[in-house]
Amino acid sequence: MSEEYSILHGTALEPNLIGPTLPSIPPFTLPTGPTGITGPTGATGFTGIGITGPSGGTGPTGIGITGPTGGTGPTGIGITGPTGGTGPTGIGITGPTGATGLGILPVFGTITSEVGIGFSAVVNTNVNFTIPGPASGTTINPLNNSITIDTTGVYSVSFSIVFVIQAISSSILNLTINDSIQFAIETRVGGDSGIRATSARTDLLSLNQGDVLRVRIREATGDIIYSNASLVVIKVD
Repeated sequence: MSEEYSILHGTALEPNLIGPTLPSIPPFTLPTGPTGITGPTGATGFTGIGITGPSGGTGPTGIGITGPTGGTGPTGIGITGPTGGTGPTGIGITGPTGATGLGILPVFGTITSEVGIGFSAVVNTNVNFTIPGPASGTTINPLNNSITIDTTGVYSVSFSIVFVIQAISSSILNLTINDSIQFAIETRVGGDSGIRATSARTDLLSLNQGDVLRVRIREATGDIIYSNASLVVIKVD
């Protein structure tokens, strides 16, 4: 038996004669699977190049015990401050008086004339010393106008006389030791009428025990009066 086939061409199909269109299948998500294990840590990245942020505030004080004190620091180089005021006087009792030292008693002597009483200056006479003054270790003798040295040593020897010149006059005074004139130890005074002048000097002399000191009027011219005379010796060594 023979078969027959009918071939339909597309142009002969009617769209309306094709069966119904099925609805679209909506999308759907499959459920997430379990998390895998963490992979190895990556290498550290490069340091950032941005500016450093501001410092954070000071944290609270710790509660641990204080550490040991550090060593003394070096001395400062600043200028020294002003000295503080004097502290109050102590309240302790005064200590006992110390023992007396082995000091050397002073040696001195003084002889003078009465103030305001004048004497005429007479050549080759001793100045009148009529009043004994304080003395220690020397002998004062107003009867012969002298001071006697009782201890050998170095002495400061001073004499002073006030002159009142009545007319053109002059006078020279010298120290004498045992009545020997000391020409290197002299004073001079002179001038017109009405002049009042003080003649004085001081010398350091090595004197021996028993030396007798006086002041001699070696020269005097004209009318001249003296007063307020004094002779003083002090042992200095």
